[in-house]
Amino acid sequence: MTIEKILFAAADKMRGAMDAGEYKHIALGLPFLRYVSEAFARRHDLIVADGGEPEDRDEYLADTFFVPPLPVSPPLRRNRRTPALA
Repeated sequence: MTIEKILFAAADKMRGAMDAGEYKHIALGLPFLRYVSEAFARRHDLIVADGGEPEDRDEYLADTFFVPPLPVSPPLRRNRRTPALA
């Protein structure tokens, strides 16, 4: 089975009874959020290593997004099995 078929089957199972047109917003939004979150984390680590101020938004805006603390993926990852999020 190819990776495309495996991913499609997993996405279809997660979608359940939701219309595919609505599910695309979730399916496309989550990888984008993950990308932005990881880019922010890498930039944060570089700022700290260079002795910069990690709380200053301007430190991030030159080459990456500024991600407020709530949507960063580690809190999402910790709570991923919470029934309220399903």
